Amino acid sequence: MKLEKSNGARPRGLRQRWSEPTFHSYAIPLVRQLLEARELHGHADLRGMVMAADGAIDELTSANLFEVKMSDVDLSGALLATSMSSAKFLRVRFDNATLDRVLAKKAVFEACSFTGAKLTFQADDAAFNTCDMSSARFLGTGSLQEWGARRAKFTNCDLTDALLKRVEFRACEFDNCKFDGCVFERCDLRGAKFLGALPVLKDCTV
Repeated sequence: MKLEKSNGARPRGLRQRWSEPTFHSYAIPLVRQLLEARELHGHADLRGMVMAADGAIDELTSANLFEVKMSDVDLSGALLATSMSSAKFLRVRFDNATLDRVLAKKAVFEACSFTGAKLTFQADDAAFNTCDMSSARFLGTGSLQEWGARRAKFTNCDLTDALLKRVEFRACEFDNCKFDGCVFERCDLRGAKFLGALPVLKDCTV
């Protein structure tokens, strides 16, 4: 199955196709390879995948992405509520995906896309290199200190029109990132470094 862009497809529609026999027969071998080998490479269409939440595939209900290695996989519209700590992602698309209370400590994201994604994660010591995060929403819930990305490094990332609200980015480094229309609202930025352009800050702790 050729990997194509989501072209604005809604996450709900992408998730529903996992119950269709044709797509199910395509996706299940890929899912099993990912879970057993902890690796998946090469233009795989897993858009709309639901992991660690109620979905169409029982094998994914208690699965995780801890220490996986993944490249050229499309997870647009996915719902992920699991660990991806110490994982490595290369050219993986998370467009319009929801990362719901995800642990992503020490994960590495290289040339990945998060456009329009909703991100509630704990990505301490993670690295984001040349990632497209335009129109993404980084949202905290509960305690401000619970979600965010302490000591993470963002290098050459595009955060155009992104919203970062009630999340902690203490001691983070933003190197040569694009912040046109980006807003940090009620975030903890103590010790953070911005090397290059600056975002708009609203009621942040710096």
